[in-house]
Amino acid sequence: MSRDHRAKDRSERKHTRKSPSRKSSRRDNESSSRHKSKLPKGAKKITEEDYFLLQKEFRVWLAQTKNKYVDDLSTDEAMDLFTDEFARKWNRGKLSKMFYEGLPDAVVEQTKRTRHQWGFVAKLGEKEKFELATAKDSVDVATKKKNLLTSDDKVKGPKKEDDTNWTKRRFKEDEDDREEHRKRQKLERKREREYRDVVMDELAPKATGREAQIDKRHQLADKLHGAARDREEARDGLDLSDDFLMGGRGGDEDLKRRMAQRDVARRRKQEEQQEKLAGLKVRC
Repeated sequence: MSRDHRAKDRSERKHTRKSPSRKSSRRDNESSSRHKSKLPKGAKKITEEDYFLLQKEFRVWLAQTKNKYVDDLSTDEAMDLFTDEFARKWNRGKLSKMFYEGLPDAVVEQTKRTRHQWGFVAKLGEKEKFELATAKDSVDVATKKKNLLTSDDKVKGPKKEDDTNWTKRRFKEDEDDREEHRKRQKLERKREREYRDVVMDELAPKATGREAQIDKRHQLADKLHGAARDREEARDGLDLSDDFLMGGRGGDEDLKRRMAQRDVARRRKQEEQQEKLAGLKVRC
């Protein structure tokens, strides 16, 4: 086989080997592009190479989820946790949004304080730890008791105030009810008077014009002569003289005359009463 022919065969075999590889690489890239997930705030996926770049985020996550601190771990342990758990959850978008958007300063400071307190306690002996725990329990009990008393005071204060306000409202409502009752009674009496006046006006209409003036004069005359008429009616027409009472002469004739006068007075009184009744009937 000539040299040119062998070179051509090698070129064809090389091309044959590379072609499937390029197709496979293209399929992998397309598949990776299709399955690429969008992270919050446009964050990018990370690898173990981002360990130092995301050291702050990793420290906070480690303290919150594992209650551990990077300073207490070996380099291999820290790298394993970063790669196997933190980076994996980061790339899946499973972490809290604050890790992608930027950690608040308060969260970072709290993690530092907790780490400092943990380191301080870790250096204590068993006796110091026991005394610290006892003191903490005492403080917790005192704090809870104070909060309970404060809570009771807050409950009693508003309740007492509510009771006072309720009493005031109740008194005002009672006073309003009494005032409303008085107004209703006054209105009812007024309506009764108006109704009575209407009824009386229908039964005996009031006189107008000349008739009203005549009625006025009659009323005035009745007032002026009422007393004299009453005395006359009281006597009933039987006025006896002193001679008759003392047994003087002519007593029988005087008695007869007086009795006749009494009968006349009675008849006159009856006639006047009948005239009044007849006048009322005519008006009705």
